Amino acid sequence: MKNILYRIKRKILNIFWSKEKYFSWEENETFMKNVVEVHYPIISDKYFRNNAPLIISVFNGFERHGGLADRFRGIISAYKFAKEHKLTFAIYWAEPFVLQDYLIPNNYNWIIPKEQLLYSRPGSCPIHIGSFYKRIGIDKYREELFQLNLLNRLIKKNSSSAQFHLYSNAHFGDKAYSSLFNELFKPSSRLQKLIDINLQHMNGGFIAASFRFVQLLGDFKDECEGITLSDFEREKYISDCVKTVEKLHSDHLSNKILITSDSSLFLDEVRSLPYTYIVPGEISHTDGKSMDNSPTFDKEFLDLLLLSKAKVIYRIHKGKMYYSGFPLTAGMIGNVEVKTIEIK
Repeated sequence: MKNILYRIKRKILNIFWSKEKYFSWEENETFMKNVVEVHYPIISDKYFRNNAPLIISVFNGFERHGGLADRFRGIISAYKFAKEHKLTFAIYWAEPFVLQDYLIPNNYNWIIPKEQLLYSRPGSCPIHIGSFYKRIGIDKYREELFQLNLLNRLIKKNSSSAQFHLYSNAHFGDKAYSSLFNELFKPSSRLQKLIDINLQHMNGGFIAASFRFVQLLGDFKDECEGITLSDFEREKYISDCVKTVEKLHSDHLSNKILITSDSSLFLDEVRSLPYTYIVPGEISHTDGKSMDNSPTFDKEFLDLLLLSKAKVIYRIHKGKMYYSGFPLTAGMIGNVEVKTIEIK
C-alpha cells in the first residue's frame, strides 16, 4: 500500500511541478535514503552554533561524486556562494584520493581536517544539488537559477546548523570559473614538476584534442557503464578519430597536438604520429572509491591542467561517444576556447 501511494505521489508531482523541481526532488529522495539517513543521525540534544556557518564541498565516498569536471564545478559554485554571502568555505576530498596530493591552497585555505566534520543533524545539514538540464531538456541558465535558489533556501531554512555539507555538481559558478579556480588551487610541488616536464616535451605552443569513448572500445571500465562496439564498429571509430587528428595537424602545422582520451587502444593508434603528444601514465577516472589497487591519478590531473594551457581545445565527438565535460572544464580553468568537432 505504501509503495502504491508513493507511486501516485510521484505521478502527481511530475504533472504539477517544473521539470527541474521534480527531478531534484527525485534525486534528493535517493540522497535522503542512502546518505542522510545512514550517515547523519539526528541527535537529541539541542545544538547551538557558536561560530559563523561553514560551507563544505564534501567528497567522502558516501555517494558517487562524479569525475573531476563534476567535482570542480560543484566546488567553484559553492565557493562563489560562500564568498558572496561572506561564509567560510572548505573542501573535504578524501575519495578516491586526498586532493592535496595534487592541488593545494593558493590564495584561500580550504583545508578542513576529517575530525572537524560533523556527521549529525542538526549540527550539520547535508545538501544535494544535482545537474540534469541536458537529460530533461531545459536551458542551462534556468537550471543555474534553480540551483542557486535551492541552495539559498536550504541554508536559510537550516540556519541553526554549524556546517552545510554540499554534495553537488552545480554550475552557477561557471562564469567566474577561471578566477575562482585559481584563487583556490595551485598544483602541489610534485605535480608542478610533472607539468613542467611535460611542457618541455611539447617544446612550445600546442593545441589539444580530447576524446571520451567511455566503454565503446572495450578497453576502459567506466562507472557510467554503457555499450561496447563490435570489432568492425570499433575499427571505424578509431580510424575516423585518427583522420580527425590528421586533419587538425594539417590546419595547425606548426603546433604539437596534445591528445587526451580514456582509451589506451586509441592512444596507441595516435602515439606513432610524430606531431602528437600523449602524457605518459595510467588512465584513470575519479568517479569511484579508493581500493588497495587504485591507480595513480597523475595522468588525469596532468591531462586536465595541460589542456588548460593549450592554444585551443578540440572536443571530438562521433555517434555514441560521450560529450565530455573534461575539456570544457580545462577550457574554463585556462580561459581557453573549446571547439566541438562532430565526426559524421
